[in-house]
Amino acid sequence: MSNKDMSQTVPFRLNLNHNEDSLVWGLLLSMEEEPRKSLFGDRSKFIKWVLTKYAREELDFDDEKKRLELLRRDFVQSAQSKSKKSFKESRNLIWNRLKKQ
Repeated sequence: MSNKDMSQTVPFRLNLNHNEDSLVWGLLLSMEEEPRKSLFGDRSKFIKWVLTKYAREELDFDDEKKRLELLRRDFVQSAQSKSKKSFKESRNLIWNRLKKQ
């Protein structure tokens, strides 16, 4: 496989009549200003950086969903355990009071 096969061009258009597209265009224009220019070098590197960051956060987002599900399970188990304990204590208290009468 040649090096040419290992690169892809990703073209896209911005419609400056749309607020979101205008916002992106303004950001890209600001890439010519410091400190962005010295941080990223050019617009292409900046776009790659943003997309990479987004992709990584998506992977992190999946991990966070898994952690949240584990926390939810732990919470439900803990709440059920506390409810059972409270129920048993109440039941025993009522049973002991009935015995005394």
